[in-house]
This record gives sequence, structure tokens and C-alpha cells, in this order.
Amino acid sequence: MAILKDAAYPFNGCEFEIILKEKEEEGIISTVFFRFGTSFPELKADISCLQKELISAFLDMKIIDTITPKVFTTQDPGLSIYYIPESPRNGIDDVLFRLIFVLDAGEINQYIATETGPALCLLVTKKQINSFVQEYINEMK
Repeated sequence: MAILKDAAYPFNGCEFEIILKEKEEEGIISTVFFRFGTSFPELKADISCLQKELISAFLDMKIIDTITPKVFTTQDPGLSIYYIPESPRNGIDDVLFRLIFVLDAGEINQYIATETGPALCLLVTKKQINSFVQEYINEMK
């Protein structure tokens, strides 16, 4: 399992978690969780895609630049990750990014890719991203 928690506002209780559920020869099924603290319900969904595509998207996250916004998606829909470089915040020494995770409601409800649906926004550091990516890649091995 790999978890990303909001670095700028940890008191909000927001976090993204992904757990490897099934691994086949080429494909994987992962369960993703969107958590919003104690005042909102947790969102949970299973997404499936090719293992190499998800690894590629996650590895791309490790080399994101600090100027240009970008989106990470896989060929198989289910989850999109948008990132926006952020300006420095007091008390955070690392480069900061706004990550927006979007579950594809069309794919989950009707098997039609729409790249729209419920979202979770986190402010995270480059160090957190690298650690998150490495944890999930290690889980897939």
C-alpha cells in the first residue's frame, strides 16, 4: 500500500491510498481510497490497467518539473492524476505540488471513459511523491 497525505494542511485529514489487489501476467487491479477527514465519507474504487502503464505513469511523477502543470493517465481509464507546481509555504523546505486525483465516474459506472468524476486535492512535497511511487512499485514486484 502507498499513501499520500496533505503536507501543507495535515489537520484536514485528506489522503490518497492505493493498494494492489490483484496482479496478473500483464494487468493489475488496485483499490484506491480518497479520504477527506472525519466529516466526509471515504471514497473507494477498484481500477484496472496494464502494470507497465501504471508503473510508467508513476515513474513520470518522480521526474515532474517545477514549472509546468501536467496530467498523468493510463491508457485504460479509471484514475487521472493532475499536478500543479505550487509556491513555497512556510515550514515546508521541499518543492511543493498540488496533486488532484480524479476517479473516472463514467468508467466505474458505465464502462465509458470520461476522465471526469470525484476528485481529491492534496498539497504534497517532492519527497512524498518519490516515497509514494517507490512504495507502490515495490508492492507490484
